[in-house]
This record gives sequence, C-alpha cells and structure tokens, in this order.
Amino acid sequence: MKKDNYGIFYNKWIFDKNIKNELRVLLIISSLSSKSGYCTASNEYLSGLFDINKDMISKKIKRLEKYGYIKCEYTYRGSQIVRRKIYLTSLDEQ
Repeated sequence: MKKDNYGIFYNKWIFDKNIKNELRVLLIISSLSSKSGYCTASNEYLSGLFDINKDMISKKIKRLEKYGYIKCEYTYRGSQIVRRKIYLTSLDEQ
C-alpha cells in the first residue's frame, strides 16, 4: 500500500461505539477506495496490514456491512468467490 494515499472519514465513524474495533479497517477501505470508488483488497492483504488473521478481518468486514458502513459485491465462479468489491455506503442515509 502506498503511504501517501488518502481516505475520507466522517466524524460519525469515530463516535460509533458499534465499530470501534473495526474503525482502522474502515479507514483503510476508504483509502483504497479513493481512486476507483471501491476497494478490492483481499482478507489476506488486509490481515497482513494489521497483523491479524484472515478470519478476524472477515468478521470485521461483516460487522461493517451489518452496521451499514460498507456494501460488498461478489463475483463468483461456481460457488467460489473470485472477486470482491467493497463500497463505502452513502452516508446521507446514516
């Protein structure tokens, strides 16, 4: 990951106690979304950034999706996920 990337964050993110453990992941998703409008980082890539296991990243992403901060779009080949796009949701609705 380039060190000079930028991300947009909203004050609501900081104060939402439901996602306090997921905030760093949300900020990286925001940063990685800045160019194309979505993030394609794998759980493996994100786990390397934070030095935690892939299952924990998966749980954090599911939690962010549950609380409406992100939306994931999957591309399948058979039953296997071959690509994931993570979008920041419209914050006007929150």
